[in-house]
Amino acid sequence: MDKKQKRHQVIVKVCCVIVSFILWLFIYNVENPVRERKIVVPVQVINRNVLMQSNIISVDDENLTVKLTIKGNASDLYAVKSSQFELTSDLGSYVVKKGKNKIPVQIKKSPSSVRVVNSDNLWVNINIEDLKSKVVPVKLTLLGKAKSGFYAREPKLSSTKVTVKGAKKDIEKVAKTETMYNIQNISKDVNRKVYLKAEDSQGNIIKNVEIEPKYLDMSIPVVRVKSVPVNVNLSGNLSDYGINSILPMNSNVDITGSDAEIAKVSKIDTEGIDISSINGRDSIDVKVNLPYGVTLLNGSDTVRLKVDFDKSSQKQVSVNIQTVNLDSSYSASLSASTVNVVVSGSKYAVDNLKDGDISASVDLKGVKQGQNTVPINITLPSGITEVSQDINQVTVTVSERNGETKNAG
Repeated sequence: MDKKQKRHQVIVKVCCVIVSFILWLFIYNVENPVRERKIVVPVQVINRNVLMQSNIISVDDENLTVKLTIKGNASDLYAVKSSQFELTSDLGSYVVKKGKNKIPVQIKKSPSSVRVVNSDNLWVNINIEDLKSKVVPVKLTLLGKAKSGFYAREPKLSSTKVTVKGAKKDIEKVAKTETMYNIQNISKDVNRKVYLKAEDSQGNIIKNVEIEPKYLDMSIPVVRVKSVPVNVNLSGNLSDYGINSILPMNSNVDITGSDAEIAKVSKIDTEGIDISSINGRDSIDVKVNLPYGVTLLNGSDTVRLKVDFDKSSQKQVSVNIQTVNLDSSYSASLSASTVNVVVSGSKYAVDNLKDGDISASVDLKGVKQGQNTVPINITLPSGITEVSQDINQVTVTVSERNGETKNAG
């Protein structure tokens, strides 16, 4: 008996829930009562630029909102979203002053299924400050690379600097303006306008500033290119000068010109090089012979060659020590008249050293009468380096030319 009663009670409760739900559906969908609700909607500030004519600017106006009271049938009311509204606050239609300003809000768009109850009492607070400006550089960043066989030369902008205007706190952050352009697979000249963005020193975009001009003209010349080997023309026998090889630093160079002209070029020759004129240098710049209408991509007319000498050798040379810059009213005697110098260089350069190629001197400018310790200066020819010298300084005794010697005091 108890089980039947419990089962009966459960059935009654379920039926009550079902009836209640049906009743709610009836009221909601059939009766559909009129209700009110509040909804927060963003406000767009328009005509900010008008203020700049008076050297003022609005600040902190990018996240303004107002609370709307909307009224309508329940089924419509709760289906409305804030994105269905368009609200604006027009700075060009009202007189404003520095400091806080209370500006009315207009409803430009709203759902037809509901009514805004408080449409005549919508306001936002907007702060107005003095307009600040400064000149900043323009940075252009190219992305990608030109199509194979083509080269994008250095781009040119109609201006390298622009003026940014805005509130003081925003202008202080701006370090530059930047624009980017993708040159991936381009094969012809580019001429177009590019849009600038204001950025801080870390590359973060600074909003709420005006850039004048906002757009710049950009041009990118695109040329045909071809990579060809360099042929070195030598006059003389390398081994006679202790040289193993003379080769280009870069085995190939990029040339540019018309399709027809560069198609004829399979290599670029250097002008003739007299090996005897190298004189121990480990690199030389030489001109290249370029066909008519063909130029090197880098704009030069020379290439650099690397000179590889035989293994270095050493030699000891005895060099007379000369005096320089001695006052004409004095004479000087040195504690040593020669210095032995060990030098190193290519076998050719060392074997071909001549008298006078290496010099030693002491500079006597400003020395006092009596004894002076002065360093020895060694001068070496190109291709020769010093390994050591047996003495680094000498004692110089300075006396008057009439023969009277005085101690330094």
